[in-house]
Amino acid sequence: MSTEGDAPSALEIWTAGAAQAAVGQVLQDANLAQLRTIQVDMQALDSVAEAVVAQVRRYYPDLQVPPASVWRWLETGGIDRWAVLADYRGFSSPQDLLRVAGDLALLVSAAASQVPAGWVFEDGYTEHLFGGRAGVALAVLNMMRSGSFSADPADPLRVDAHALIRLDVEEVASGLRLDHDVFPGWAEALTAHLHRFGEAVGMRPDVFEADEAARPGNLLVQIGNRNARGEIAIDEVFARVAESFAPLWPGGAGVGDIILGDVWRADQPLGPAMIPFHLPALEMTNSLIEPFAWSGLNVSGFSELPAPSDAAHALLLQDHGVIRVISDQVPPDPVTGMIEVRMVTSSLWSRLADRVREKLAAPEEVLPNACVLEGSRMAAVPVAQENPEGFQKLAKIMNPGSVFWLPFGA
Repeated sequence: MSTEGDAPSALEIWTAGAAQAAVGQVLQDANLAQLRTIQVDMQALDSVAEAVVAQVRRYYPDLQVPPASVWRWLETGGIDRWAVLADYRGFSSPQDLLRVAGDLALLVSAAASQVPAGWVFEDGYTEHLFGGRAGVALAVLNMMRSGSFSADPADPLRVDAHALIRLDVEEVASGLRLDHDVFPGWAEALTAHLHRFGEAVGMRPDVFEADEAARPGNLLVQIGNRNARGEIAIDEVFARVAESFAPLWPGGAGVGDIILGDVWRADQPLGPAMIPFHLPALEMTNSLIEPFAWSGLNVSGFSELPAPSDAAHALLLQDHGVIRVISDQVPPDPVTGMIEVRMVTSSLWSRLADRVREKLAAPEEVLPNACVLEGSRMAAVPVAQENPEGFQKLAKIMNPGSVFWLPFGA
């Protein structure tokens, strides 16, 4: 067990290893007995694994499962919108592709955080209505096509820090096709969040600036250029994302004036003084796997990434009886309840991934964690959509301060 005295430094806490270590011991019997918020039945985990396996076999019978990422949202309705966009724009080099794809992936991932229930977006490709985080992803793509995030009128398909910082509420509301009276405050909150995204990019010229332009996609180019042999270690990408975008995720623990992101400190008996989950950084990182591959770079080391700690997966575990919230006990503070549920969810998911591969007879190189996550996401989202009351109850425990940026949408 770590103590306050040996808490990791800011740089250490942004690594994937710190996130894994923080939750690694929670499922030991002695530690489970100390949980104040939930009870765990490990025997029921096989039922969850079967549900995930069923989704994988249904949609990917050849086991060619893509990573869970924003690109799945952009394929909603069976249309590869990125391919259409890429064909229209064309790319002058692999670095050009990385910049544009990175711009889109990082912005969509950041924007698709808290989404009000009942909001929908009409997709121009299919004329269908999509809600939740997929709807936001399609709205952001549509805004990018129209040049809302570009500082160069001749090149609308880009994301510039200065353009993000200058966004006004009405432009965001128009892009979302949002009725202020029905969803009051959401456009304002999202606009402020996008401003912070632009500021995070603009404040780090060492990471995001190239050719006198501050763009999120330049992070990918920089990483690619530093790996001349064409091999990208995904934990390196994760650490750069978690550190560079930490100012985008305020509200958790900090070191002095340094915002650490999805990192929490609470009165809880398990593990170190600060618990890093880095869920937004994980989602961003997973969404960069494909752009690297498209540009000819190989990505490896997926098992080094932390496991998800979101409300949809917690509800999936609860639905199968793996976890149960102890309703008659109140933790000493709300953050303790959030930490416990998220720690257990993350730890259980790592065990779940191994069981899914076992049942599919698929080694890790065939079905790495990022791809198992796509299967578990497909199993989790319908449960959240069919049980919105249960989802909201768990989401409230896991986000007691209603932090806008936590990606808990279904």
